[in-house]
Amino acid sequence: MDRYVDAYLDHLRVERGLAPRSVSAYARDLARFVAHAEGQGVEEARAITPSVVSSHLVALGRAGIGARSAVRHLSAIRGFCRFLVKERELESDPCALIDRPKVGRRLPQTLSFEEVLRLLDAPSPETLRGRRDRAMLHVMYAAGLRVSELCALTLADVDARRGVVSAYGKGNKR
Repeated sequence: MDRYVDAYLDHLRVERGLAPRSVSAYARDLARFVAHAEGQGVEEARAITPSVVSSHLVALGRAGIGARSAVRHLSAIRGFCRFLVKERELESDPCALIDRPKVGRRLPQTLSFEEVLRLLDAPSPETLRGRRDRAMLHVMYAAGLRVSELCALTLADVDARRGVVSAYGKGNKR
């Protein structure tokens, strides 16, 4: 199976123009997959089945490999299997029905209270631009606006009498 992996890596290098580090990452991921497949008794590329690919993903999880890395592994294996189908070494893609591992979303990093105070106090109150920037930062912080939402505000969105600012979020939601 190594000759097919080598041919695929050459394809990535030459035809797809991938960077050397990317090709190295594919090589590492595929070497691990091939070792697993051979451990399952798969000696030829033709013998790669969905269950071999699935069992490899399970083995990665048991080895403590995170979901993001497992997704990268599956991406390398999918590309390799598609290549094998194109080269007529496989009749069908064993990865076609395999779902990607679920990747949890990371929580955004937040500023400390002191960092927020420093940010709000950063613009100079001595200049018009500084006062404008300070007001924008305070509105953004107090209302929880995104930068794009703040920049989209117009005078029509401000009701000074009631002390209300109407902002449109993603999808034009108020």
